[in-house]
Amino acid sequence: MNQATMFRLFVVASFAMAILGEFLDYLIPGLIPTDLDDAYVAWTAAEEPTMSYVLALGALSLVLLIGAVAGMVGLLLFKPWSRWLSLWISVLAMLSYPFLGPSLYSGWATMLTEISMLLWGAALAMAYFGEIKVRFERASVSS
Repeated sequence: MNQATMFRLFVVASFAMAILGEFLDYLIPGLIPTDLDDAYVAWTAAEEPTMSYVLALGALSLVLLIGAVAGMVGLLLFKPWSRWLSLWISVLAMLSYPFLGPSLYSGWATMLTEISMLLWGAALAMAYFGEIKVRFERASVSS
């Protein structure tokens, strides 16, 4: 398998694993024990955030989602801007985690999310340091 194919596989698989990891516990509710889920729901209901906080996190989430999808498409097409966009969207996403508060995921969902992050990191590393980096640089020269 050539580097470009492997790179594209990592990018697509990363997004697929992230989506599956995010929604797995909703698709298969039994993965989280009922007592634990009930306690989490009760705790989150007691900690109701302000409307401005919800709106700010919603706006940030929308920016991150749009940026991530644009970065992914750009990476798949070897657009020169996609490397820095994908890198900085990833950094911004990581920096937003503390503001999201506690979350509850099953081990399976966590595993899929971790695999997604590893694949995304591998794809970014390939884009900057692998053999395919010239495809991004060539694209910026010909633009």
